Amino acid sequence: MEKMKSVLVIGFSLFLVTACNQKKTDKPETVNKSELGLSSEGAKRQAEGALETTMNYVKQKKTDYQKNLEGKLNELDSEINELKAKVSDAGKETKAKYDEMIEALQQKQKDAKNKLENLKSASAERWEDFKSGIETALEDLRKKYNEASKSLQ
Repeated sequence: MEKMKSVLVIGFSLFLVTACNQKKTDKPETVNKSELGLSSEGAKRQAEGALETTMNYVKQKKTDYQKNLEGKLNELDSEINELKAKVSDAGKETKAKYDEMIEALQQKQKDAKNKLENLKSASAERWEDFKSGIETALEDLRKKYNEASKSLQ
């Protein structure tokens, strides 16, 4: 009797192991879109929602970037005005020497402001194209200001 139980347990175990290891060869079930809750209209609305969210993010990023650049440009404007005041208080010879520098500085300032205006009017999709131009213009303006400021000291 004891042997019989052992044989049955071993036989049943082998049956379970082989049954569990069999690969299912049936064709996978097809899933109906309506069962998933997706219709072409629903998918379209989801895609439109995702696009709108992305566009809002890009617009916000552009706005934040613009404000940052405007702040930098305003700071440089103030510094340039201080430099002009120093030059106007200087003697006639010094003033003549620095007027050229101030003029070049004002031209760079004008270029940077124009590029910022181009950035403002650019669409949300295209503003990235204008980034390098305005950044270069601001760097040039900062460099010219630093040169003028150092030579005035």
